[in-house]
Amino acid sequence: MIKFFKQYYLLSALFVAVSCTSNYNSSNVKEIDSLIVIADSIMLQITYFNLDTLKTEFENIKIQEKKFQANLDSIVVDTIVKKNLMVLGRAHKSYKSFIKNYNQFLSECNYSLTQLKDLKNDTKENILKKEEFSAYFEQEKEAIFNLSKKVNFHSKDIITSKRLYLQQKHLEAW
Repeated sequence: MIKFFKQYYLLSALFVAVSCTSNYNSSNVKEIDSLIVIADSIMLQITYFNLDTLKTEFENIKIQEKKFQANLDSIVVDTIVKKNLMVLGRAHKSYKSFIKNYNQFLSECNYSLTQLKDLKNDTKENILKKEEFSAYFEQEKEAIFNLSKKVNFHSKDIITSKRLYLQQKHLEAW
């Protein structure tokens, strides 16, 4: 009879421990899933831009810059020319920076997605202690948010530059 009660209490304690761990793990998995969603949206933001199209547009910007610079000495520099050169200069800088960082952004995002999926699997399989999970999760969260900041900055910059460049081209057509 005493053996039965020992087994009963042991099983009860084990059940409570497992159910607490299960709740803990499910909330951790949900947190990881939220970071995966953010990483997926970052990936979409990066791949929204077609790299070949950006490179073609960048080449066109460089050609226009050279045309303006070649004629710069022979014309009176008025405000329209200055404005055109400023718009082209900004577009040049934005495109060059985005194209240069494009593959790095993709690589960082893919790496973060892999890390998050591994963390999720380890969490589901109960491999990590609470402290380990917290440390890994914070590292991944920080990496995702830093990547998000960089991609947002470059995306907004290229969109703004593209808008200004297209407006400038439209005004020239008038």
